[in-house]
Amino acid sequence: MLCNERIRPGTYLRIVIKGEDDDGKRRVKKEKFRVVSQHPHQVVVENAFGHRWGVSNAELLQNGIVSQRMVETP
Repeated sequence: MLCNERIRPGTYLRIVIKGEDDDGKRRVKKEKFRVVSQHPHQVVVENAFGHRWGVSNAELLQNGIVSQRMVETP
């Protein structure tokens, strides 16, 4: 999925992820991530520990960070 919105590198995002708490139970929590770079279909983010991975534009749309979809022309 392509989107019209551009996210600047260095911007902080709060993304919902599934994780475990201290008791070992699975929970949904929001974590803070820093944007490293943006590509056409994904955004590369980094957490506080320095782990990097790509978050797709569809996931950003589900989290409410990106609100526009690019309209493809034939």
